[in-house]
Amino acid sequence: MTFSLVARSADGRRHGVVVASKFLAAGALVPAAQAEVGALATQAHVNLAYRPQGLTLLRTGVGAADVVAGLVAADAEREHRQLGVVGVSGPGASWTGPACHPWAGGRTGDGWAAQGNILTGPEVVDALGDTWLASSALPFAERLDDHPDPVTELGRLLAVHTLLFSRPDPATLLDLSGAVADEVATLLTALGHPVGDDGPEAALFSWAGLENLEERLVPGRIDPVVLTHLRGVAPHVPAPRPAS
Repeated sequence: MTFSLVARSADGRRHGVVVASKFLAAGALVPAAQAEVGALATQAHVNLAYRPQGLTLLRTGVGAADVVAGLVAADAEREHRQLGVVGVSGPGASWTGPACHPWAGGRTGDGWAAQGNILTGPEVVDALGDTWLASSALPFAERLDDHPDPVTELGRLLAVHTLLFSRPDPATLLDLSGAVADEVATLLTALGHPVGDDGPEAALFSWAGLENLEERLVPGRIDPVVLTHLRGVAPHVPAPRPAS
């Protein structure tokens, strides 16, 4: 899940990007901005080359829509990308490749562009755009301000970092077979990831990709941390009854 807003100030001189994501430290990858030039956000399958290339195009006076068109046209993986761009004048522009995980899309207006992927629906980017428009009385920096409770938020982010980027302890791994495989299959099916006759591993890897848990995947086995997270996010499923 990632959503972002690229925007410029009313006088056209300041530009900024805000991004929220379940992928930790997205701010190190997604945004690029330069005063009196423009701003852009690259997300979904991030293309880091968009950042210098996009700012170069903006610096030479290319409009936001043409920057988006030029960057994605030259990108063989454009179907997996999202991109938002705003320049020194005119409307923002947004691109969502058809292979981005749903719901994915964007909304643009004069001086801004909002985009997101793996969202509940278009209401998320609509709310982002509406909030930006409704806050026009605030100074530009405050319209793009950070979390109101940063210490608590840093603690939450540390827990997310541990979940996403710590490697599994080999001594705790569970074989993805028998009762464990049955439970995993039931949970994944409840989450909309049906399991085929060959077992739950393919569906598990698909779901884990959406959850950014790739670092904890081990073929043929499952990390108990992943299993606990799966149990926590799946709709309630009755525990299997022991055999009589």
